[in-house]
Amino acid sequence: MSKLGEFCTPCFARHKTKPAVHWCPSCEESLCSKCGSHHKVQTSTKSHQLNSLSDILMLPSVAMTISLTCKQHDMKLDVFCSDHSEPCCWKCLSENHSKCQQKGPLDKVVKNAKSSESFNTLVENVQDIIEITDNLRKKKKENYKQIESRKNEMEIQIKGFRKDVIKYMELFEKNLLENATQTFNVCQGEMQETYNNLNAFYKQCSDIDKRLTNMKTFASDLQTFLGARSLRNRVATIETGILGLRKQLGDYKLEFKSPLNIDNFKLNMASLKDIQIVRDEYKESFKFQKITHAQAMLQQTPRDVHEVIANNKADIDLVSRSRISEDLYNRFQNISLTPELKIQQKFVLSHTKDYININGCVILSNDDFLFTDYDNSSLIRYSNDGVKTRTIKLFSNPWGVCEVQNNTVAINYPAQSTIQILDISSSRTKVKTSFQTENICSAISYDSPNLVTVVRTTGIQIYDISGKLLNTVKIDFNDIRDIAIHSSKLYYTDWKRDEVVNCEMDGTICWRFKRQVLKCPNGLTVDYDGSVFVVGTSSGNILRISSDGSSAKEILRTEDFFKSPTGIYLQKEKRSYRSPRWASLSIRWLPDSGSAPFPERCLR
Repeated sequence: MSKLGEFCTPCFARHKTKPAVHWCPSCEESLCSKCGSHHKVQTSTKSHQLNSLSDILMLPSVAMTISLTCKQHDMKLDVFCSDHSEPCCWKCLSENHSKCQQKGPLDKVVKNAKSSESFNTLVENVQDIIEITDNLRKKKKENYKQIESRKNEMEIQIKGFRKDVIKYMELFEKNLLENATQTFNVCQGEMQETYNNLNAFYKQCSDIDKRLTNMKTFASDLQTFLGARSLRNRVATIETGILGLRKQLGDYKLEFKSPLNIDNFKLNMASLKDIQIVRDEYKESFKFQKITHAQAMLQQTPRDVHEVIANNKADIDLVSRSRISEDLYNRFQNISLTPELKIQQKFVLSHTKDYININGCVILSNDDFLFTDYDNSSLIRYSNDGVKTRTIKLFSNPWGVCEVQNNTVAINYPAQSTIQILDISSSRTKVKTSFQTENICSAISYDSPNLVTVVRTTGIQIYDISGKLLNTVKIDFNDIRDIAIHSSKLYYTDWKRDEVVNCEMDGTICWRFKRQVLKCPNGLTVDYDGSVFVVGTSSGNILRISSDGSSAKEILRTEDFFKSPTGIYLQKEKRSYRSPRWASLSIRWLPDSGSAPFPERCLR
């Protein structure tokens, strides 16, 4: 639908400003009361239905944005192509839909749409979802109260545990002091006994020494000879006694059997400090699932049917045969699944250095490719057929890149805590804006008309393109490598925590995704339906995460094509129904690897 005018369209064309009161959906024009009367009687327009402008304003935005005119050819949309599920003009029909099998007049296709079974089913499904989500909301509120109550219980347990620890430590101290006293007494007794024996031996030998001196001075030779023999036996007895005390002659020490060290105690206590969240699986089925999934399959193109079946195989098996014909049901069971991504193109990045380090990638509005080379401080530009067109030298090492306007890009330089807006339309690059961030800027994205950045130790900061700070969002993160925006929500990868996070613009966490299959998540991009595509640098794969973060599917093992991927980009602005365009890339090339890295462009 064209934009509703405040004034009558025909009158405004004649430079008159009359307030509009009617809207003609066929002509897509606002009409005043006079022009509306003429509209009802003219031969070419008398069959048109005129609606009150106030009633039209009550239509939802999804209906307000629908136009009956082809945006590409400025012609009326007269034909509906069922193969692509889109209306088209006659020129589109000849150019893009000549090979399509199912197409017909648009007016016949939409006739009785309000009373059709599919519309009524949609209404029923919406009502079912309202009922289900309302019940789930109530359960979540109850669960929140339970969690809050459990938290209070844990606080009481923690305080009780502290008292038990203090009581135990007091008893432990008492026992330890008693044990020290008892051990000292035993040691003292052994040492005293040894000392007494040595003292006796000392006195005996002193007496023998005195006798030998007297014998030497006063005794005859015979007396000395016979007396010495007797004393020699006594000395031998003393020597034997001293040898018997060998084990008691060393120094005594008192030591703890296990070191009394607070670090050991802390280590044992550390295992008690973690409190985990246990998420029970929601096992109840939703009554809208079976019908909705079956209808979704009936409306998809062959390529999309594969994806639907792959993601919902269990639900398809449960679809009621009464709602789908036997023939269609059997066809769904026999469809063979094919990979979601296929290599469309690859090309080698030429290089002049021993090492090339590609981190950021973007597909420009004119379909050119742009890569950031961190180690060589440059931007590398390629045409969409893989021909290198330009190398742009930069003042420092770039990380991320995003397009803010046609041939105008924003780049973040982590080492310099700087963001630049560059005009790359000519051979001479022009710096339009350059500004500093509070700390290292590790990621950047563009959400028209503002830049969204990640600043270490600060959070997510939003700037306008002149460099004015508009807002700071405080979040808990470790090492964010990439950030994206979709439907007023933030998505980012935390490298060190191995997780992908979705949050509101105020930092409120919607969901966190962390699985063993994803290691060191780096680049990410978000599709129209909110699906998140993320590359795992260490796990060597690309995952597709559902819009609610509850599940994921590995859509590509990058080891089959390249190693250590870091970036991925979806050119949503140029996306067609069948073939959205992608760019994903590898970052590392070393001299002994034989060739430079090659980005891959894929089709789903």
